[in-house]
Amino acid sequence: KDYLLWSDTEVSDDPANKSIHDVFNVPFPACQQYQAKCGDRTFDHRNEIPSELRLTYLFLNELGVDPRKHDVIRANSDKAAALPNVSFRSQLADPSDTSLIEISAKRLEKLCSPARLKDHCLKLKVDSLEEVYGTQRFVITRAEVLALEKQIKIFTGRDLPAEFFLKLISIIARDDLVQYYSEHRDVTLEAMAGVCDRCELGKLVLQLQEDSSLRRCLGFGSEGAMRRTFEQSLMELSTQVCVACPGYLFVDRNSQIIQKACKPILFLSAAGINFGVGPCAASERSKYFYSDSRRFIPGCQIDLRERIKHLYDVLFLACQRFGITHPTAIGIGMGNYLGNVEKYKIIVTYHEAIFELLEAKDYGFSTFYLNSGDGHYAGRGVLLSKSWSFKCRVCFHEKDGLALAAALAGKGFSTAYIHPTDFVAVMQGCAGNRWACGTGREFSACEALVASSTAILARSNICSIWSGLSQSRVICFTSSESASPRERSEYFVNAAFSSSRAFSGNTGEVGPRGGSFTFQFRGK
Repeated sequence: KDYLLWSDTEVSDDPANKSIHDVFNVPFPACQQYQAKCGDRTFDHRNEIPSELRLTYLFLNELGVDPRKHDVIRANSDKAAALPNVSFRSQLADPSDTSLIEISAKRLEKLCSPARLKDHCLKLKVDSLEEVYGTQRFVITRAEVLALEKQIKIFTGRDLPAEFFLKLISIIARDDLVQYYSEHRDVTLEAMAGVCDRCELGKLVLQLQEDSSLRRCLGFGSEGAMRRTFEQSLMELSTQVCVACPGYLFVDRNSQIIQKACKPILFLSAAGINFGVGPCAASERSKYFYSDSRRFIPGCQIDLRERIKHLYDVLFLACQRFGITHPTAIGIGMGNYLGNVEKYKIIVTYHEAIFELLEAKDYGFSTFYLNSGDGHYAGRGVLLSKSWSFKCRVCFHEKDGLALAAALAGKGFSTAYIHPTDFVAVMQGCAGNRWACGTGREFSACEALVASSTAILARSNICSIWSGLSQSRVICFTSSESASPRERSEYFVNAAFSSSRAFSGNTGEVGPRGGSFTFQFRGK
């Protein structure tokens, strides 16, 4: 059978499930608590840990961030928190540089001035930062960091040809234009052409409408395909984009610093469909619902399911390109983006789309782990609604997806962490958005990840993709594309883990078993 409750993983025939069950003698937390736990003390990352004590702040300084750059960019409005700019004294460029970067509590203390460190310790009621982050050291070479950055890729859907997407982000991801295009993300590209005297993207749209050779040069196969893209807003188009960033966590599930895992995690970020607030949300609701936002327009639930399937197809094909065999995912689009629409029906539609893909296509997964958060019970209802024949095992659980990915990577399995993010991350390169300045509700799962891992390497001004010049690193999947052979070599960044096997160590099988699996529900 392919469906597993968490209690079933101990007896699963996939060695990864037995392996991770052995790693943790205590249960995973049900969800991210955004807390550092050391002994009997807990520290709230959202409200107690200042940006100066977040580990990515140390990581950037170790890489050589330029402290003379004090300018900031804004991603929403003048009322929103500003995002600190990132600029290095010199770019990561030397693949032979084996000098070490160390992430540790002691190293973080040295970064602070004595007065600032004393002030921080007094507020946290500790004598040293080792009481917050523990005594371990995370160590990585600059060459490994460069290799990770070079492997970052962006995958797009059918309405965003790679050539056009590169041209698009070379405009909207510029520091001086991030705020403008973020504030106008609800405007269709076609409407932007009407104000081309004030809008650089509008000028590009107008040129494409008038020049068929330029249209072909930027990847549009027909005028109809181009028109379909221009009828959408930047926000709508963002739901066809995922950013794939191989990297490492600095911390364990209790936010205690750990040694570098034997294999990286593929951090995969994508934006869900916004039914929540703003003009774009109103436009999205009108596509599928009657004006009361409670009832689907006939046939539109099918349209929504197909759109969600396309998003997850892009995500799963990205996993396949990197040779991922044990991806973990948390719900995308099943939280704040639901707004006041009929939430249950949308959550059901998301699960139907995911399960239909896993039944129809073989992406090379052995086990797919899914925590749908608040949508967990709706998802179980979808599983009960019919007899599924998935091409891999599906572990449906309520554990911390990131901690699960860390456990798999620590045991040498090829894993990914699929998680939600927002428009500015996938379209404008603001990875982690407010990881440095966010507090309270502004410090979500995406911020928590970037604040405690190498995922900041996907940030504009660090990752060269956002300059619009790295054509080989943007890959467009069309709706008709089928699963192709995995390119595992892309995922491994140095000889230490260059094996072509899906797993390393005494883990047994390589890749999933042949054939399909018949769904059987067991347990509550």
